[in-house]
Amino acid sequence: MVQLAMAASLWEAERASRTRAVRDTVRERPAAPPAAPPVAHPPADPRAEIKALLADYARALESRDVNEVRRVYPGLTAVEQETFRQFFQSVPELKAALTINRLVVAGSSADAIVNGVYEYVEPKTGRSKRDTTTFRATLVQDSTGWHLSSIHSLR
Repeated sequence: MVQLAMAASLWEAERASRTRAVRDTVRERPAAPPAAPPVAHPPADPRAEIKALLADYARALESRDVNEVRRVYPGLTAVEQETFRQFFQSVPELKAALTINRLVVAGSSADAIVNGVYEYVEPKTGRSKRDTTTFRATLVQDSTGWHLSSIHSLR
């Protein structure tokens, strides 16, 4: 009986030892790698956005629709609106090409010197006419993007 008790005791000790060994050899899972920092997208290039805005302005002029011009150029004054209205009524077709000559961006505002070429048919003579102009465009940026706030002719 003593031997049986001793065997049972040794068996219990052996089983406890094996359980401890398994428990102690279970490796901890490696710590999860730190979360990758959020990808920081560089701010959109204002030059590209402003160039696209001026292309929209050229298309608005070509539409010969003052409301389209106002959509792209919300700073349109009453005098400018009337001048455009009269001009648009006098020409059956208009092609406009605008090129940025110089652009200075300062935060959420920008100044651009823009060269423009307007091609249309002179209503009185029926001849094709090509006018060139240079103007200074002041632009502002808000949560919806860049907008023309004023245009001043330089010649």
